[in-house]
Amino acid sequence: MTTLQRANILLVDDRPANLLSLRALLQDLDQNLMEAASGEEALRLLLKQDCAVILLDVQMPGMDGFETATLIRSRERSRLTPIIFLTAFSNDEAQMIRGYAMGAVDYIFKPIVPAILRAKVSVFVDLFKKTQELAASEAQLRTLNDALEARAVELFREVVERQRAEEALCLSEERWHLALRGTDVGIWDWNITAQTVFFSSRWKEMLGYTDHEIGNTFEEWTSRIHPEDLPSVTQTMQAHFAGTTPFYVAEHRMQCKDGTKKWILARGQAIWNHNGEAIRMVGSNADVTARKEIERQKEEFVSVISHELRTPMTSLRGFTELMLERQFSAEKQREFLHIMNIEITRLGTLLNDFLDIQRIEAGRQTYHFAAVEVNKVVRESVAVFALNGGTHTFPLEVAEGLPTVRMDVRRLRQVLSNLLSNAVKFSPDGGVITTGARLHENSILLWVTDQGIGIPPEAISKLFSRFYRVDNTATRNIGGTGLGLALVKEIINAHGGRVWVETQLGQGSTFYFTLPLTAHRL
Repeated sequence: MTTLQRANILLVDDRPANLLSLRALLQDLDQNLMEAASGEEALRLLLKQDCAVILLDVQMPGMDGFETATLIRSRERSRLTPIIFLTAFSNDEAQMIRGYAMGAVDYIFKPIVPAILRAKVSVFVDLFKKTQELAASEAQLRTLNDALEARAVELFREVVERQRAEEALCLSEERWHLALRGTDVGIWDWNITAQTVFFSSRWKEMLGYTDHEIGNTFEEWTSRIHPEDLPSVTQTMQAHFAGTTPFYVAEHRMQCKDGTKKWILARGQAIWNHNGEAIRMVGSNADVTARKEIERQKEEFVSVISHELRTPMTSLRGFTELMLERQFSAEKQREFLHIMNIEITRLGTLLNDFLDIQRIEAGRQTYHFAAVEVNKVVRESVAVFALNGGTHTFPLEVAEGLPTVRMDVRRLRQVLSNLLSNAVKFSPDGGVITTGARLHENSILLWVTDQGIGIPPEAISKLFSRFYRVDNTATRNIGGTGLGLALVKEIINAHGGRVWVETQLGQGSTFYFTLPLTAHRL
């Protein structure tokens, strides 16, 4: 396992027996376990090492856990490292409030429950690894992009030098075309004085045209540049002709023969006469549509995730500050805690969905199959939503005596929770949300029906894609990351079933999924 794959977990306790016990509980995680017998030793380790999480004993002689946490948070390198306090004083609320104020993300009370410890530590290890992987991916992308730009400049220079050499050899057409066939970029040679342009075959193929379908005029080029991009392209070109820039470099959209648009990276360099007038420019066009789409998806996803994380965190911080700074009745405190619990659940669901998607992409998603009573799971899942139904009602249409099947019950609950949550979000005016289950051929058919806004026909084919969100006037103010339905599809596919939707715009939607009996029945 590489350094990127193994995470550091720092264990801080003044008692060797406690450190030995923690190591025994966490060794199955196969991570790098670091030990410190005091706060001072922990601080020395954190000067040189980054950790996924710190397990910090509260009661230590000399520098106690709270003082150690304060110093950890004061350092730039470790100020965001998650800290879980370990304590035997489970009822000391003042101590817990102090710990959270010092930057703790959680408390674990002694005696320690192994499964809880491993589960909580695993979450922060996964987050730490994902952060490392994203950083490595971004660094790799920058390196590749720099290499591409360097290669493009190098290629451009080669083209210019080749053209000058060919002019010295009376512009040998045969050698010029041979050179063009050796590159995947489209080459152009613009005679500015005559307003004629030579376009290589690859330049035309990039836009879907054959060699004879595009003439050698400047209008053939500019007429295909997206109207919104043409002013900036013209400005960039004029700046190069004026000698302000050493090269002409522009990214813009161009229309293809089939009506679609491609992003093009155009590079060129002019040749000037003795009067300083640009008389010729030679350059290349490269198709960068895939890169632009990746950039767009990345920006959109980061924006959505940032918003979806910030909303519950802002709510939690606001209610926490209110309860710390002002006195409220027990009833009002309970109301606040209820809202905070909803936001914590929302935040946990978001993080779990994100981590599940990453595990699926890495091929590390696991399933634990067991005997499942579908009726029971459906009723329990719906009951959770019915408790906070608001303007929605949640009737059941579950057939009696459905056979027991073998599947991952936690994942079934996750599927039902995502579908019910979507039904609530996309029926903002309330209404009936019906959940049903019955035998259908050799499967159990389950469904969730709402009376909401429905789904546009053009969005249905993309609905179960990762990060896809319906974008229209009716849904613009409805939150979401576009992960829920993608996870539903992945989970149902892993169980040998299928999932689909039937919808009518303005009247609601029904999401169906099947659990086959043949493959998973006991």
